[in-house]
Amino acid sequence: MKTRMKPLLPFVFALSLCCAACSPSTRVQAQRPAQVALSGVRRIAVPKFEGRFAEAARQCFLNTIYDSDRFAVVPGEQAQAVVLVSIQSNLCQSRGTDEVRQETTRQRTVTVRDADGQVVRSYTEDIPVERIIQHPYVQRHADTEAQLRVMQNSRTLARTDATLSQDRRYGGKDCLDRESCPEGQLPLTDLPSAHKTLSELACAAGSELASRLLPVSYEIRIPLDDDADAQVARGAELADDGQWSAAMALWQQSLDADPHNAPALYNMGVARERGGTLEDLRQAQTYYTRAAALEPRENYLEARQRIHKRIQEARELARRRGN
Repeated sequence: MKTRMKPLLPFVFALSLCCAACSPSTRVQAQRPAQVALSGVRRIAVPKFEGRFAEAARQCFLNTIYDSDRFAVVPGEQAQAVVLVSIQSNLCQSRGTDEVRQETTRQRTVTVRDADGQVVRSYTEDIPVERIIQHPYVQRHADTEAQLRVMQNSRTLARTDATLSQDRRYGGKDCLDRESCPEGQLPLTDLPSAHKTLSELACAAGSELASRLLPVSYEIRIPLDDDADAQVARGAELADDGQWSAAMALWQQSLDADPHNAPALYNMGVARERGGTLEDLRQAQTYYTRAAALEPRENYLEARQRIHKRIQEARELARRRGN
């Protein structure tokens, strides 16, 4: 019996993984407050940045702000705060050569003659030849330091800085073309101008500074509970298929019949958490708390802890927006 069961073990294990991966779940988009707090500020002015490549940094800063609905960029006289940024950029590089010794052979013909100068015999032989092949390279280091201050009249509301750097080698014996280059290395033919390298770094620094003023979006994967009665399990299947209204109707029917149905309470919490508003999150917290009190399962306890954090984040986001 043992020898017959052994080959089935990998199949059973794979099947269990597949079932776990296929269990009903939903993905929820969430936000956490920005790294730099600007409470109550909605309208900002962004005058010219200072320093080399400042315009590239400013344009990328503005593009990142425009992609969000957090701030309106307005003229200085209409702004609640002014964003001041200074940029410092540096680049240094060295050139060198990788030497590769290559051993080859060449043929030469040897003619043997006798004392009278007559050819006795003639043959060819291989002569080893050593060549040194030179592969030039450029080692480049560039960095950009950006400092940001947000001013309201003469008062500093916030301050942050970002340092971005790039170390890259172009060419050399191991990087003759894109296919042969190791990760992080490029062919010498791809060496950009110093202006382009620093401009791109300044742009990245501008985007980084802007992102610190904006809420951070992230995704949460939340499992549904289908380990329950048929009605709750059917609701989980419908929700997994995107039919949330029908799913919630089934869960509510289960709760009407039994208010202590923990899986139905938990799934209703998931449905409310998907809404994302502060009121939705509070309702989700009520459902999760009731479910965890009835059955302290791991996913119920995790949901209760997660929703508490999300409510704090939502409150802080509303406070910073001045709502």
